[in-house]
Amino acid sequence: MKYRRINFYAGAAAGKSGTAAWLFSQLKSRGIRCAQVKELVEEWAWEGKLPKSFDQVFLFASQLHREDTLLSNGADVVVCDSPLLLSCCYGKMFLTPGWEEMVNIARLFEEQFPAIHIMLRRGKWEIDPAGRFVSSEGVHADAAANDRVVEEFVCGNLGNRQLYTIDTVDREECLKLVLEKLGISA
Repeated sequence: MKYRRINFYAGAAAGKSGTAAWLFSQLKSRGIRCAQVKELVEEWAWEGKLPKSFDQVFLFASQLHREDTLLSNGADVVVCDSPLLLSCCYGKMFLTPGWEEMVNIARLFEEQFPAIHIMLRRGKWEIDPAGRFVSSEGVHADAAANDRVVEEFVCGNLGNRQLYTIDTVDREECLKLVLEKLGISA
């Protein structure tokens, strides 16, 4: 396969995890050897543990390791709700030392395992604060600005790769795009 990863981008609580889980199940039901790599920091949110200091480097390295392990050991495709460049973006936002080096590593990984990069346009819905670092009010107040920061960062670091934009609620369009890019008939 030309593409080995499917990466979803947006700010907090935009529907990345739900869309990734749905897409994973759709691909799996079509017999595609795929795996889902969920964001590790979600577990921290359930614990109430905020990333600090060099934690973003750890989260980046953990994501990289999990993706690499799956792709190197038989998975044709991985579906990610917390892709490497999103971790780099948060690293920059929170002034993590070494975030630029993380971007360079993400680019090297992209060369080895190319991705389909998808920016999700969020819908507006109630957000359950459990397992999150933000509330509904906090997310909706800053959502558009955060999404723009993520989109600009990702676009600025993709090189010649394309960032596709899809509405979170239009999952069928997302599936159609992914199947087309993977060369699989619907």
